[in-house]
Amino acid sequence: MKDAVLLWHLRYRECITHELDWRAYVQDSLLYYHPRAGGVAPNPYDGASTLHVDDTVVAASDAQLDALQKGLENRFGPIKRHQVQFKHVGVDFTQKSADSDITMDQTAYIATLNEVDLQKVRGDGRLADSPLNASKTTDYRSLACGIAWAGVTSPSGQCAGSLYQTYLPHPTIAHARMLNTCLRQLRETYTPLVFKRCLFRGGQKLRLLMAVSYTHLTLPTKRRV
Repeated sequence: MKDAVLLWHLRYRECITHELDWRAYVQDSLLYYHPRAGGVAPNPYDGASTLHVDDTVVAASDAQLDALQKGLENRFGPIKRHQVQFKHVGVDFTQKSADSDITMDQTAYIATLNEVDLQKVRGDGRLADSPLNASKTTDYRSLACGIAWAGVTSPSGQCAGSLYQTYLPHPTIAHARMLNTCLRQLRETYTPLVFKRCLFRGGQKLRLLMAVSYTHLTLPTKRRV
């Protein structure tokens, strides 16, 4: 079973690069792109593919999608193709038409994350910087990594995941309390990521910006809980 994922990755790479004229991205072994015929900057590519455990997400024109599907089916047999609306690795994708905006929404995924239950450790005289027990440490690690995955569409999730994962080896009660607060704030403020197609027409030059508030990511202080 462990070899199945590796074999899929190797065979996909061989098929998409040797037979379908896609290129592997140098810095990321799971990212592929298709060079546009005669393409020059700023639009030298007409397709991008990210490889996952046993499937792939592709952004390309309908013609390029058809060519890719045909090539993959020649190698692997019939495959499923999801468009318009589908869920993938905790993200709900929506695009009503080929010329409409693309929405990536993790609201449902974030709702499945569970806070670290601290009721059993309160009132026992321990300090905020006392380490969590083994069970709560596991819960902390699960939540910290879960919030980090929300960073796929949320700058706040990305920043919080980066911060709280630094405490994975030895999390404390204070870390867990702050992580729980972070999850609640993420649920209250989360906004789906939307790619506006109108911004990419007419050769407009764009600048990608990311802004996030660190007000709820301050380091814990030593106090009783």
